[in-house]
Amino acid sequence: MDADGARPEPYAEPRLRTLIALADLLESAGRVQDGLRYALTGHLECTARRPGTGFHSLLALDVLTRCAYWSGCPDWAPDTDHGRPSADGVLPGPRASVDLHRALDLRDRGEPEHATALLGECARRVTPAAGFPLWEKINGHYALLLLRRGETAAARSLVERGLVVASVAQEPGFPLWLTTAEAAGAEAAGDPARLFALGEELAALPDTGRSHEKAAALGEIAAACARAGDRERAAGYCRTSAELFRRAQAYRHAERARERLTELLEMRD
Repeated sequence: MDADGARPEPYAEPRLRTLIALADLLESAGRVQDGLRYALTGHLECTARRPGTGFHSLLALDVLTRCAYWSGCPDWAPDTDHGRPSADGVLPGPRASVDLHRALDLRDRGEPEHATALLGECARRVTPAAGFPLWEKINGHYALLLLRRGETAAARSLVERGLVVASVAQEPGFPLWLTTAEAAGAEAAGDPARLFALGEELAALPDTGRSHEKAAALGEIAAACARAGDRERAAGYCRTSAELFRRAQAYRHAERARERLTELLEMRD
């Protein structure tokens, strides 16, 4: 009981599970701001009721971090879980997902060194057993950050190993981020034909599910095409990226894609 003699509200596990599941489902369906509302409610309930396990707190923080990042307000997801006894040993996936999206935010805010360090640590810690889609996403983004630093050999090794794992494991899902990193690596290696072929393959993917992920991948392809000198192709990918972000409610990301499109069109004139 509290100081007033009132019995504290019980920890409503079924409701919290529902909030987390709804937020996850909406983010997976490309409705990131709708998901954010449920994710934030779930996280606040975890904080207010302080459940005795880190299990639900970690799940709630994961989906909140994802939805907040894609909604363009990453500060809504607090960086306060470090040092807390958690479910890391049992659930490496949620914590790795949190670190991934924190790294993406660091990259977007102009802190690539911090982003690379965080994602590198995450990549070393997480195996495909945590879930292949998350594992390939982490390794693909890490490879892209390595390419930005000019570490092409390390990035190529990471991508090649990841694609072998995907082939051996016969994963049904398309390795979106490993393929994106492979395309960017082709541009760095002076192979525009390979870059353009992979870009067309990515662009042909269905616009369903996590359309914000496809939008972000096409943004990376657009940047690589621009570096390769094909601004027309880059502008087309930027235009598609902006529209997909808009559909996914990722409006701030859409605005940045439109800004890049404007820059490309001005350079072309």
